[in-house]
Amino acid sequence: MLYIDHSFHNKTRSADFLKELLQEVYEVEICNFDPYDKEPDKVFEQLDGRTYDVLVLFQIMPDLKKLKKHITFKHAALFPMFDASGSLADEAWISYAEFNIINFSRTLHERLKALGLSSYYIQYFPKPYDDFQWGEASNIYFWQRVMNVNLDLVEKVFRHVTVGKVHLHKVLDPGHRFKAPSTRFSDKLVYSEWYDKREDMLKDIESCAFYMAPRLYEGIGMSFLEAMAMGRCVVAPDNPTMSEYITHGVNGFLYDAYFPAPLSPENMANVREIQRNAYRFIKDGYDRWEMDKYKILEWLEAPVLCVTLPLRIKKSKCWRVRTYRLFDCLPICVVKERDKRKRYYDLFGFIRILKVKRKMKELKCYLFGFLPVWTVEY
Repeated sequence: MLYIDHSFHNKTRSADFLKELLQEVYEVEICNFDPYDKEPDKVFEQLDGRTYDVLVLFQIMPDLKKLKKHITFKHAALFPMFDASGSLADEAWISYAEFNIINFSRTLHERLKALGLSSYYIQYFPKPYDDFQWGEASNIYFWQRVMNVNLDLVEKVFRHVTVGKVHLHKVLDPGHRFKAPSTRFSDKLVYSEWYDKREDMLKDIESCAFYMAPRLYEGIGMSFLEAMAMGRCVVAPDNPTMSEYITHGVNGFLYDAYFPAPLSPENMANVREIQRNAYRFIKDGYDRWEMDKYKILEWLEAPVLCVTLPLRIKKSKCWRVRTYRLFDCLPICVVKERDKRKRYYDLFGFIRILKVKRKMKELKCYLFGFLPVWTVEY
């Protein structure tokens, strides 16, 4: 097996659980891919001429044409992360029609199934901690990883409650900068950076009852899941994958990241019950994961259940034109946008099937370019 992984996971170790599972069955060759490199595809040159039974892509989605110039493979699987690829256009996903796509996010799985792709879903759970301390009910642990989830947002969420201490783990993802805190939290902050030992980080998390999820979206969400496995009350944006694990007011709290509603003092009063529910939720989920995780090994070499036509979309530079090609060669439909008010759909590039004109708040559609079929007002 060739396992191509994001190079950042060498630090976080967040993908180790999958590597260990694959190594139970396969002889795994690991290739680290850095998407921030100026020429990230150069790493494939060292694989030139090799053949693999299975290709696995974890989180990264490289240029497949460049990859296939260097290697061949019998089966292929992609493990996408919602935070990195959840907003990709449909055309980008269709290029992976030959892959079995294994999702840790139900939201992304349902979208890819609707596109006709061969998608499987499984929910990951970490091992619950055998013993933990409840932590101080007024303390917050916050690992800042991105700029848009910062101390200002923490302050808005905890505006109406008394905060004793905010432990800020200041280790940002590549390309993100730290923003100085407001005066309200300045005398309550305790800083940390990369820990020498993992146990030191866990002790700091245990000292706080609340754990602020570090990002707006997650692929799996190792950080907040491990906090729930320690019985922390996780406060997170109401987005995948946090929203797929957390039920608001039951085993954590969800908020609108753009219009955050502050937690109430009543929420603080129930923090112990929520901590207990979070721990039980992870414990039950981990038992299921231990049984279900071996399905991944079956899905890797399963027949690709794709019903999507292998379309390619090519954009013209001089015209606002999109050409839809079947099997990368046969032009099926050409969409021309002459201006903002007219659009033409040509079958096989020359048979006009539809023309759409827009005037004010009205759309008029013509079959074969001249026969009016319907009018839409909006």
